[in-house]
Amino acid sequence: MNTPKYISANRAAEILGVTRRTIFRKLDAGLLTRYAMGGLLRLDENELHAVMAAANRNTADD
Repeated sequence: MNTPKYISANRAAEILGVTRRTIFRKLDAGLLTRYAMGGLLRLDENELHAVMAAANRNTADD
């Protein structure tokens, strides 16, 4: 298993090429996990890439 690499919601949005609001929608829908670190919201970059890969596989199957 990969060591978690925690990133901000802004960085996650940059990686995905979406808005910060989209990241929060994915968090609210339970598609991404939020981690609180020192009062800051963080996401695991490895999880983000896994979610992207799964979405790409599902899109390819359609």
